[in-house]
Amino acid sequence: MTWKNLILVPFLAFTPVIVGCGADCEDLCEEANDECEGEDDDCSDSCSDLEELSEKAGCEDSYDDFLSCIDDADDICKEDKCQSEGKAFTECAGKYCLAHPNDAACTIG
Repeated sequence: MTWKNLILVPFLAFTPVIVGCGADCEDLCEEANDECEGEDDDCSDSCSDLEELSEKAGCEDSYDDFLSCIDDADDICKEDKCQSEGKAFTECAGKYCLAHPNDAACTIG
């Protein structure tokens, strides 16, 4: 599972298909690539896509909260960590994507 998909998997329930002031997405993604089996994501592209989506959707706060939670986690490879923060971000972004289904920021992959 890629870093971007780890964050966006809950979107599958919502859609057919930022630069934060806290934790850095690319640093966390690279850490996941190094430490988690099966991770080999293009962190620059994935984080750029997530930041674009969070900005367009007005979800910067929930995105930053999610990244901060992951940054504070003891084990970055545990997929069940930060569920409430991840859910808050995907619900926020999901609302935007439901209203803007043709926006390229709403595609996964």
